[in-house]
Amino acid sequence: MFCAFCPNACRQAFPADVIPREYLMPSAMAYLAWSAATGKRRLDDAGRRILARRDTLAACRSACPYDLDVGAAIDQALAARP
Repeated sequence: MFCAFCPNACRQAFPADVIPREYLMPSAMAYLAWSAATGKRRLDDAGRRILARRDTLAACRSACPYDLDVGAAIDQALAARP
């Protein structure tokens, strides 16, 4: 949940001309996983494809003020889904 509601401190991990699409930012991916895990959103095929993209997560880890492993947090949230 920290990542899902973070003000995107990890953006500094990307050069200005390489910032990925907003839905691939770790905070957006974490929010998608959180909302699916809490039943607020149904995780459809498009959502699953987004969460399968992990290329931005490794780049942001070093810039994360919480030192989160967002990929592991996403996996844990999805595993906890009812």
